[in-house]
Amino acid sequence: MSRLWCAVALLLSAFAAPPRAYRFRISLEAPNALSAESKQVETALRRGLFLDSLIVPAADSQKGPSRDSPRDSASIANMVHLGLIRGHIVEKGQNLEVRLELLDILARTVAGPDTLRVDRAGLDSAIVEEGRRFAKALTKHR
Repeated sequence: MSRLWCAVALLLSAFAAPPRAYRFRISLEAPNALSAESKQVETALRRGLFLDSLIVPAADSQKGPSRDSPRDSASIANMVHLGLIRGHIVEKGQNLEVRLELLDILARTVAGPDTLRVDRAGLDSAIVEEGRRFAKALTKHR
């Protein structure tokens, strides 16, 4: 009976785990004429990534993985995970074409590459949705 309770407690703790902390490097290539749109894309991506609280932004005091600390459940839960978002922004007439790809620390593709073709008015909402999609992909990537 006690084994059953241990198994139930382990299962519940797995579902009640806090969201992982992430720090992202966003690398966008765009012509100088699109520098304002590039900043808008980066801001919207960060907002979308953390919008649903599936993942949380790493605090400045949190550090990345350390080779010196043991890998127990507490250190893994408090670890900052690193990710890279690469992208290109190109102007196509009145629209923008944004290509984004989410990579893990080992440069393996987690999500994308996705190409979004949007007008300037819909850029913010489309990129926020892409950020939300990336966050969902990260929770499955664990």
